[in-house]
This record gives sequence, structure tokens and C-alpha cells, in this order.
Amino acid sequence: MNLKRMFLLMTLGLSACQTKPSGASSPPVALEVLDVKLPDSVGAREALTVTVSVADGGCYHFTNFEAKRRSASRLAFSVQGRPLAGSVGCPPVTGRVAEIYTDPGTPARTNPFEVFVNGKSYGTVNIK
Repeated sequence: MNLKRMFLLMTLGLSACQTKPSGASSPPVALEVLDVKLPDSVGAREALTVTVSVADGGCYHFTNFEAKRRSASRLAFSVQGRPLAGSVGCPPVTGRVAEIYTDPGTPARTNPFEVFVNGKSYGTVNIK
């Protein structure tokens, strides 16, 4: 392989992803969820804390949660991120970051109360 071709391939590889958070012009994407932790039980009107683990590093960074649906028996939300921007390659995925979603408890919950993240059920919480 000649030197010019090798340089071109290395340049393309390093520019595939970027390292700075992009502006609001990039639409958010649903991030891959690595793990979700729910409490065993919570009061019908108490705050419910859901811990969501996402990858730390890579070509996207966590930006926010987006509520999708909330009823007395169900909570559904998505984990969103934006692509990185800049001129250097993506940092490696080095682990996980725990982000906290808090449901305020209105409307009052009923049993069983099921939690969905990015369209997947991660279990139920017993309502006291």
C-alpha cells in the first residue's frame, strides 16, 4: 500500500466520529441502555428514582431523558444523546455512566407499575 493511500485511510478513520458535543442542530438519538435499576417498592405518590446506565465514551454523549408515556400503571421514557463533533476520533468506550430519572408520582401509581426505557420493559415496582 502506498503512503498516500495509507494516509487517506487513517484520516478517514479518525474523522468518522468526533470528540466535542455537537450543537443543537444534530437531532437527538436514543442511546443504548446498558442497565436499569429500579427500587423494589415505592409509595403511590412518592418520587420514584430510576437509575439508567449508558456507555461512557464513544461517538455519542448523554443529553437528556424524554418522557414518552406516564399513566397510573406505566412509565415510559427514552434516553437521548447527541453525536460528538470536532476533528479528532471518538474516544474509546471506557465504562458506564449512571444517569438518574425521577418520576414525581403523579398521577398516583397502581400495582403493578411497569417501567419501560427506550421501548423495552425493565420490570415492575411494587406500590405500597
